[in-house]
Amino acid sequence: MRQVRVQLIGPGGGPGPGGGPGLLARLLFTVLAVVALVVSAFLGAIFFLVALGFFVVGSAVVAVRLWWIRRRLEAAMGANAGDPGKPPPRGTRGDVIEGEYEVVDERRETGNTEGDSGRGR
Repeated sequence: MRQVRVQLIGPGGGPGPGGGPGLLARLLFTVLAVVALVVSAFLGAIFFLVALGFFVVGSAVVAVRLWWIRRRLEAAMGANAGDPGKPPPRGTRGDVIEGEYEVVDERRETGNTEGDSGRGR
């Protein structure tokens, strides 16, 4: 029975005239490197497509949510624009009162400078 030995060692220690690895070792290494490159490219493409899918689905969810909020806001603004006496649509807050005010000094004109109105005496 004949034995074949393949040595994968660095320059200067292998068979052949230059002392480098033999032809079979270089061929085997080349085949393994090409297979590893193809597998890495395939897995990289799969991971990229998965990430791209998550991005597309997330963008669609955000776009639909923003469209829904904008639609509700426009409906609420449009419902109150035509008739100011009309009650606000259901689901909106109608407790905002717009107006102006002026701060008046709380002391009365009774000559009392302490700020109370003369009670308790």
